[in-house]
Amino acid sequence: MTLYRTLEVAEHAAPEIIRAAYRILSARTHPDRCGAGDATERMQQINAAYATLSDPVRRAHYDADLRAQRASASADVARPGPTAAPMGRRGVLYIASRTALCCGILFLIWRVGMPLWWRLRPHHVWVWLFGLPAYVGVLFGASMVILEHFTKRRSP
Repeated sequence: MTLYRTLEVAEHAAPEIIRAAYRILSARTHPDRCGAGDATERMQQINAAYATLSDPVRRAHYDADLRAQRASASADVARPGPTAAPMGRRGVLYIASRTALCCGILFLIWRVGMPLWWRLRPHHVWVWLFGLPAYVGVLFGASMVILEHFTKRRSP
């Protein structure tokens, strides 16, 4: 948490705004007026933030340190580490295609194993409920597997 957030002001706030925010916050969170258990600690944080931000030299040094911290943090985020993306290219579409393919194949195995008299009743609710999505799942899953096979990047 930055000192600006402690005083609840913007980073480009004028000294008058910082002074007014300090007065308001110190009146609101003073341990004698506020019965909260962490009022003393909060007041110390507010006093330290005001001491730094009210002095122009200390504020300039603090702003420079804050910019350096943010620059190093953004550089650390932009740099991929050894643990980046353990699944590689396998995203939601990959998982959905494999799931649809497996479910469709399992349904077709179940459907083939049914007695003939059950298979001749296409109006049955189970056939319509699971049959068409199973065929679509098999087609979708198989097409995604084939598409992934032909679009893989191969190293030279």
